[in-house]
Amino acid sequence: MMGRLGCMIKGVQGGLSPPVGSRGEAPDGAGDNDRGSVLIIALIFLVVLTLLSLSTSQTTVMDERMTSNSKDRQLALQATEAATRDAESLLESFVSIAAFTGTGGLLRTMDAEPNYLDATQWTSTHSMAYRQTIAGVAAQPRFIIKMVGEIVPLSNTKSLNIGGYGQQGGGKTYGFRITARGSGGTGTAAAVIQCDYGKAF
Repeated sequence: MMGRLGCMIKGVQGGLSPPVGSRGEAPDGAGDNDRGSVLIIALIFLVVLTLLSLSTSQTTVMDERMTSNSKDRQLALQATEAATRDAESLLESFVSIAAFTGTGGLLRTMDAEPNYLDATQWTSTHSMAYRQTIAGVAAQPRFIIKMVGEIVPLSNTKSLNIGGYGQQGGGKTYGFRITARGSGGTGTAAAVIQCDYGKAF
């Protein structure tokens, strides 16, 4: 007895009509809605990209300012160190303490200690200008030397020679406080250095 060997549909006729849109045709207004959604998404992406671009630009500007400020501070520090060395060289050229008259940046022991952070103290009346020229700074550095007083070692030898500083001599040894101030390239950055120095006369 044989059974069914196979079947194949050759075609179908009649039956119900396909629903509207079943042949790939969109219902009325569907295309407009799709285009509107695409436009909104595109605008959102545009806003996001704009915000990212602004954020990147602000970060770049901030980095440039930080680099410029760091360079300005370094320049101010270098100028101050140069003024400190100039003050030490000036001290070494003195043969007595007679130059310390309380004016022009050469203060005596009895003179009041200035406010070194006050910009008005760094005029020609109260301070001395760096005796050379530093390029690229807003203003040349200045320094103030204040005589602290006589230094009497425990051995009473009247000499001072600590770590290679100072000189030995038969006269009196005095201590001095050197304070120098320097500016950077823009004038907004400033550095103040203070150090002690001893010299025998």
